[in-house]
Amino acid sequence: LKTVGRQADAITAYRKALALSPTLGEVWWSLANLKTLKFDENDIAAMRDALDTDAIAAEDRFHLHFALGKAQEDRGQAAEAFDHYATGNALRKRLLESAVPFYQRLAVQKPGDAPREAARGRACRRLGELRMQIGELEQALADFEQTRSIFAKLAADFPTTPEYREGLAAGQMNLGAV
Repeated sequence: LKTVGRQADAITAYRKALALSPTLGEVWWSLANLKTLKFDENDIAAMRDALDTDAIAAEDRFHLHFALGKAQEDRGQAAEAFDHYATGNALRKRLLESAVPFYQRLAVQKPGDAPREAARGRACRRLGELRMQIGELEQALADFEQTRSIFAKLAADFPTTPEYREGLAAGQMNLGAV
């Protein structure tokens, strides 16, 4: 709804989601990310209560910190906003770092048939994206180069398979982004 310009309807949908599950940090962040909505005291209290819940997912926790950061920024509370943004970024970085070993294992598998190689290329790309997001730029560059190399060979060997050309293009794009 937000994307098609129905912001009021998007807010209503987000609020209904929060009524069902108030600890959904991504929903709070989606509201904050609208840039036009200002959280009231009840919203801020609800987000703080959600953070006090032990059983919320790490992703919800960092999104809640980002949303609270935006709420405090809107109120002119720069120090508190900064603390929430810093905490959210640290939590997000830890979560991203925890995914790196999974993609590393996929990326170092022995070359195989074309579908397996494509899966390995996608794993290299995802690994590079993770590393880029956590600031490991040299490693990300190497991962994107490996992505490009894998898909370049696949595209040459199977020129009629669009997925391999798309993988090669994505690898090139990621190289340019680093």
